[in-house]
Amino acid sequence: MKTYRLAGLVLLAGCGLFISAKADTLNINPPSAGDFTAFDTDFDGNGNSIDATSATTLTVGELDNASNNRLDRTLLRFNMPAIPEGQQIVSATLTLYVISVVNSGSLTNAELYWSNDASTTLKGSYSSSYYQNGTFTDTGLAVATPATAAGTTVSLDVTSFVQSDYINATGSTIYTWFRIQADGTTYIEDNQSNRYTFASVDNGTSGFHPELTIVTAPIPEPATYGLILLSGIIGLTAWKRRSFTQEKGTAG
Repeated sequence: MKTYRLAGLVLLAGCGLFISAKADTLNINPPSAGDFTAFDTDFDGNGNSIDATSATTLTVGELDNASNNRLDRTLLRFNMPAIPEGQQIVSATLTLYVISVVNSGSLTNAELYWSNDASTTLKGSYSSSYYQNGTFTDTGLAVATPATAAGTTVSLDVTSFVQSDYINATGSTIYTWFRIQADGTTYIEDNQSNRYTFASVDNGTSGFHPELTIVTAPIPEPATYGLILLSGIIGLTAWKRRSFTQEKGTAG
């Protein structure tokens, strides 16, 4: 079992399924991932700019104030480590911290999108065009809803998407890309907002940073499969014997 932790964005390799082993922890600094907000400033559905500075928050939805009238989407990019030889991914969890939810009447759910072509199309760069990049597809997972309370930590099962990124990766670097957007949220000239705010990797509280947690386990050897099958057969036989004895005793 191995555990990987990245400052801000974390990858953990945890307990084996069929063996017991002590955890080894590797802390990688600086963080090899990023998070950004892409802006649509003319509300045509296309990105116009991107905040690639050390912003402490990530916004999704409408931002309407004296200097900004725009719709925002958040981009998350993870540079993934190599999975140790003989290991397989058994789970992947994306965790985000909700700083605030402001709903002036038109806020919709913050939905998680995933790029199914991160390795070839997006790679390691950032662009305002990623606001509407067509390789992102809706995962069907809601990161937050208008009823989500501020201070909530949200955890989402993204196992199948991360596994796909490893399977389809090209080149030496593996990327996982997510985008968060509130589809249908409208712009209202009211000096208020319909938006979500999440903590970024540059937030002052490290416990609030976005995290991607990957758990790996040893790939069972053919002999292990045989032992598992044999154990299952023995267990099933024993259960049937106990069941038969109990039924017989009850009938008698």
